[in-house]
Amino acid sequence: MASSGDAATQWLDDDTRVDVYALFVLDAGVTHAMVEEVIAKNEDDEDYYLWLADSYDKLPEIDEEQRTVGTVPPVDASWQSPFIGKTIQEAAEFVQNAPKPLCKVFFAVLEKGRYEKDNKVTICKIVHGEVQAIPCTTEDVTNHLLGHDRDTWEESFRRWREEGVGL
Repeated sequence: MASSGDAATQWLDDDTRVDVYALFVLDAGVTHAMVEEVIAKNEDDEDYYLWLADSYDKLPEIDEEQRTVGTVPPVDASWQSPFIGKTIQEAAEFVQNAPKPLCKVFFAVLEKGRYEKDNKVTICKIVHGEVQAIPCTTEDVTNHLLGHDRDTWEESFRRWREEGVGL
């Protein structure tokens, strides 16, 4: 059996590809309904790729027989994000240190204002230890994370910075 250090690296491949992505709630104003909407809008053929970020002990287990899944709605009504008041950089550190299968490069952040105003979720990519973030239409979060736009991240990030064009 692999040591815990080996286990933490066994999922590394192109862009640390693991099809479970953390969805962080950093804003106390985000409601359970918003969280459930985002997760439901990103369901793909009954597969859930977004894991509602919580403690490491709540990460999904690896199942060699079937694909590891993220959070399946409904979200427990008593759930509260342990990341309220934290920064995107702190969220990045959390995913980079995750001991179980979780993408260590890409993650998402649900912000109340952006979601209510523009129906967007922030997609983040960790590049050389720094977080690059671009707003993404809610329904397209999973498509982007699963790789449809991974090859164009650099150009997308440039367009966001220079022209204000999100995903």
